Amino acid sequence: MFRINNYICAIIMVLSCSVFSQEITTQEKDTIQQNVNNLIRLAQKDIENSNYFEAQKELENALIPATTIGDKKSIGLIHSKLGKIEYIFEEPDQAIKHLTKAVATQRLSNDKINLAESYKTFGNVYVAKKEYNTALDYYKSSKNLFEQEGLNDFVAEVDLNKGLTYIA
Repeated sequence: MFRINNYICAIIMVLSCSVFSQEITTQEKDTIQQNVNNLIRLAQKDIENSNYFEAQKELENALIPATTIGDKKSIGLIHSKLGKIEYIFEEPDQAIKHLTKAVATQRLSNDKINLAESYKTFGNVYVAKKEYNTALDYYKSSKNLFEQEGLNDFVAEVDLNKGLTYIA
């Protein structure tokens, strides 16, 4: 009986230690956040330089730690950028999957600027799919959010996309 109690105590101590070791400290969370931000920054530079495959890898590498620390704003941004890359790769169904995740996350985190950008990309995807009415709806949503945030340069870009949609 005494041996069984010792074994039970040993098992409980091992399990409680493993639970403690799985919690992320504030310092570790900050380090992970910096790594996520750096990967997103690198991916953005790669997108600007048309290195889309590299950007995709960096964003996918950033998604796991962002999810681990529960950084919804970064998760939404990552999915939005992945959706844009899939749009560039002419993979509209994959783009829609990422953009749907981006929009859901960005709504929860009240990230209006990136949400507007996701809607604009959604519009671009639906133009590519020749679903013009759906594209116009997304452009309208994008424009409204950009106007709410006072980002007139982006409003002009959305208006241009809407005009090109009417021509198509």
